[in-house]
Amino acid sequence: MKSLRTRGLLAIAITAFFGNTYAAELEEIIVTAQKRAESLQDVPISMTALSGEKIEEVGINSFQELTAYVPNLSITENAVNTIIGMRGVGIGANQSFEQSVGIYVDGIHYGKSRQVRTGLFDLQQVEVLRGPQGILFGKNTLAGAINITSATPQIGQETGGKIAISKESYGGQVVEGHLTGSLTDSLAWRIAYKDREGDGHLDNTYPDTEVSLGPTTDEEMWRASVLWEPTDNTSVEFKHSESEYIRLGANPLVTLFSPLPNIPASNALMYGTMGAVFPSYAAYINSQPRDGFRDMRSFGGCALESYMGMSSPICESGGERPEGTDTETADSSINIEMELPNGYTLNVVAGRGRYSYQDGIDADFLPLRFIGRSDISDYDHNSQEFRISSPTDGKFSWVGGVYLDKQEQEIDRLVTVDGTFGIPHIMPAIIGLDTFLAFSPAQVAGVNATTPAGNTGLTLQGLYDATGCAVGAPTCVDYRLYPGVEGVTKWQQVGRLSNWKQNTNSRAVFLQGTLNLSDSLSLTAGVRYTEEEKRAHAEMQIVTNSTGMTTPNYSPLLAGLMGSFFASYEHEFDEQRSTNQLIPAMNLQWTRSEDSKFYFSYSEGFKTGGFNAVDDQDPLFTAEGPQRTIPGIGFEYDDETAASYEIGGKHTLLDGAMNLNWAYFN
Repeated sequence: MKSLRTRGLLAIAITAFFGNTYAAELEEIIVTAQKRAESLQDVPISMTALSGEKIEEVGINSFQELTAYVPNLSITENAVNTIIGMRGVGIGANQSFEQSVGIYVDGIHYGKSRQVRTGLFDLQQVEVLRGPQGILFGKNTLAGAINITSATPQIGQETGGKIAISKESYGGQVVEGHLTGSLTDSLAWRIAYKDREGDGHLDNTYPDTEVSLGPTTDEEMWRASVLWEPTDNTSVEFKHSESEYIRLGANPLVTLFSPLPNIPASNALMYGTMGAVFPSYAAYINSQPRDGFRDMRSFGGCALESYMGMSSPICESGGERPEGTDTETADSSINIEMELPNGYTLNVVAGRGRYSYQDGIDADFLPLRFIGRSDISDYDHNSQEFRISSPTDGKFSWVGGVYLDKQEQEIDRLVTVDGTFGIPHIMPAIIGLDTFLAFSPAQVAGVNATTPAGNTGLTLQGLYDATGCAVGAPTCVDYRLYPGVEGVTKWQQVGRLSNWKQNTNSRAVFLQGTLNLSDSLSLTAGVRYTEEEKRAHAEMQIVTNSTGMTTPNYSPLLAGLMGSFFASYEHEFDEQRSTNQLIPAMNLQWTRSEDSKFYFSYSEGFKTGGFNAVDDQDPLFTAEGPQRTIPGIGFEYDDETAASYEIGGKHTLLDGAMNLNWAYFN
């Protein structure tokens, strides 16, 4: 188990209204951070709340743009994942990782950060809670939680709506609106829509590119909501939303192009080939650090697409998929609230979240075709929560419940290395062959499928090797002396074709209670117990152009060469793990006056472990031999836990015209 630790820090938030007199008061903000409707100033948690009106007023269109208005929150997007962090704690780029900051939309947990790629629209409120939220929100909230509530239709509201069109820099445009109304005195509805486009801000000056200006974005989303109140004590709210987020191109730029000592031989070959094909490239890049010069193609993407039984116009026409991503999501939720006798409340929250995406990465960042990666992934998440809340007018109040969760995730991936650099007709003039993926008899002698990396003493050598020697030098091997046989000791492309699946089942029970020790002092304590099981299947096979880039090549020689030169081993793992966690929390709140409150809290959180989704796993070479069915160190990773101490205060000043909230945490 891994524990996290950060230094103590002080955070201060000030909200003020500057009018003609101090008589103007800030509007009271109602939040549901403790699964009850309460004033923000009464909740003993460090948090920020933004209303839907504020989000629309300042033009927040995405989760990333929230960070400008929420202290201690960071959200960034890389080629394969969205990284969400709070108070310096986040996750890495691996797509299997669980979240450190839990995302909840209309009470439904978003299990993977890919689900926040699409934008924000038609919201009622966003609440950002800092610190572990393990009791009421559950697992994967060890750094905090983001609780989002979309706009809800109102019973009795007349039919109406609005539409807004706005322009942004770099050719951006946003069109959004909603329409709402009531069908009867117990049934209301609402439909919202948003379309956002942008041209990007980076010039790509390479003439034969898929994206000349990027990264371009095109996102479209809609939501339908229905509110039904069959009785005075019961409400049923159903929401369904869908979205698509398309990005072409990427932000990474090559700002320095210069070989260093002791680099891999394949990279040395790439530098030499670039020097021969693009002799002025290094000088251009070093003088134009803000412009790109890349083909931005994820070669292999069309082969993987065909293998998965999919099709797109660019692949059908014989082209290659451009670098970028295409993510589609679909989310449904139902929230039933019933007022029971004696002031108790029953809430049933159930939902389903799904996404599918295609990613393409120009992994070499060059105009040459060297390394490409393509991913196709699907995710399906179902959850249910049954919660009962007691009345709050007594000396003791509580909220407790049961949570059930099921997730299925699958990733298919093709990583390709092109030995021709995409120019097989030019390569013979440079190295004497159309590919650098050619091997001499001396190089392949004794290599087999179970040869671990580094044990052969072999190096890829050619016209340009790690020492920069020239053809004919004693330490070099000229490919022209060993032309190789296509599909036997020479290949134009080699790659890794992988499939990774993970199924997760979890359940939890929780209880949190508040005891009023006096009129000014209250103690809140809670506990949550979680059990979880995960099963994973990971498989990777070597492929080549000689068998087809989605057809495994079972050559033992090739498997050995890939292990020796690229540390890539064919494998097939089936693993499972289980865990259980008991998470406590405590909060002591002192109300000094109606306008001044202090609190001290101790809370714990955790995120569950799992199985590594990268495709270049290093298996154990034991008695299993060439079957490679035993994973090595790093395939399974443990749970992470965090404990937080926090002391803070919430104060209303200037007759309600200013709020001052502060917190010190460790």
